Amino acid sequence: MAAILDEKITASIGTLLTPTTRRPHWGTHNPLRDRAEHITATLTNAGWLVDPGSPDDPLCDAERVAAELDIHPNTARRWMADGTLPAIVAPDAQGVPRRYSRLSAVWAQRDRLAQRILLPDLAEQLGVRYHEAYNTVRRLGLAMVQHPATRMYEVTPEAANAVRSEFERVRALHRRSMKLPAAAVQLHLAASTVRLLAQRGDLEVDPETDSSGLRFVTRTSVKAYWMAHHEAKRRTAQPVAAVALAEVARFTGETPRALMDLVRVGVLEQVPGRRAVRLTATSLRVWMAGRDRDGTNSPTGTDPPPVTPLRTGPSVGTVEPEPARQASGDRQL
Repeated sequence: MAAILDEKITASIGTLLTPTTRRPHWGTHNPLRDRAEHITATLTNAGWLVDPGSPDDPLCDAERVAAELDIHPNTARRWMADGTLPAIVAPDAQGVPRRYSRLSAVWAQRDRLAQRILLPDLAEQLGVRYHEAYNTVRRLGLAMVQHPATRMYEVTPEAANAVRSEFERVRALHRRSMKLPAAAVQLHLAASTVRLLAQRGDLEVDPETDSSGLRFVTRTSVKAYWMAHHEAKRRTAQPVAAVALAEVARFTGETPRALMDLVRVGVLEQVPGRRAVRLTATSLRVWMAGRDRDGTNSPTGTDPPPVTPLRTGPSVGTVEPEPARQASGDRQL
């Protein structure tokens, strides 16, 4: 019967012996007293007798471990159970078996936690969003370890350096080049036109790209193309000597509608723009000279009123009427 019980105990829980920190005490007349040191060493080697350690390196329960690592007690118990934190099982003051870890092992785990690099922390250091850092790690084929408890990804220092180098390369790429759609917006052209310019060599294609996979063209080539094809638009428009339509109607006696009819047939030239209608001084001189020779300067067929010659303004580029001169003697009444 005892053999059967031993087999069942061995198959189910292994042994009834429980590790303890209490050393055996031998009576004065106990025959094993002389072999106390040998017995203690044997129990220690077998794992049944646990050395409580010195005051500088005591055994820590789950609450002490949680306080040292700044984690929840349940997390400390889970780490001690799954082997993340080395632990031993020993009975407490009430004889209940509990897990304990050495303070030195707890501090070693704290140092490892301080040296680990979490992916959210790395993304914050680089000034990017979490999913950008995650996609970069996946695209580069770097190894990541997801902690079973926190579910956070951890990267090695080598992987973190590779991610930093990649983001620095992409930043340098965006400083010297731009994507084809951005170049199309800057040049006021269609994206297909910019693509043809890049294929033809008018725009310099950058050999590198970012995670989008789009082609990049250098900012220098975009600026050079803009200056070469828009130099005429960048020139400052020269001022044109002109006279307002109302002023021309006043000193010629013509109605504004009649003057606009002359503009439509091409006799007078209008200054382009969205401001008030103005007529160029050159076209006015030609028209008034022909008008004086033909004697048709009066809209009613009677004697024409005195014509005021035009004078170009000294600074503003407009034409101002000169004081009326005395008409010839044969035209006076």
